Amino acid sequence: MKKIQNKPGEKWWNEKPSYRLYYIREYSGILIALWALYWIGFSIAILIARILIEYLPETNTAFGHILFLPLKYYFLFTAIGLAGAVIHTITWLQSMPNIFPFRLSKFQKGVAFGVLILVWIGLSAVIYLTIRSQL
Repeated sequence: MKKIQNKPGEKWWNEKPSYRLYYIREYSGILIALWALYWIGFSIAILIARILIEYLPETNTAFGHILFLPLKYYFLFTAIGLAGAVIHTITWLQSMPNIFPFRLSKFQKGVAFGVLILVWIGLSAVIYLTIRSQL
């Protein structure tokens, strides 16, 4: 009798494109989390610096640099967050046609993915313009 091996291979996640997409999507969440942690820390640093400058004006020279210290990493962490968000969104939208409750051909899945991307870009533009008009 042949023994069935339940143990996956060393690179089992590389066997199918859907497995790779799943891991890319999950790891892009780490990039988004790093971006969020940076902005949480940046917001706390600004809050602390403003409190110190407001209530202890003599510490302005000692703690004023807190306001500008995180800014040197601004573009780096914004790029990391943006890359993570774009990768996560595209891989998520790419998997959407696969979970429809009906069968689609490869061409129809491509069209559905294109429509989802256009809807995503359109909604992003509407949100951006709405926020910008409020400023």
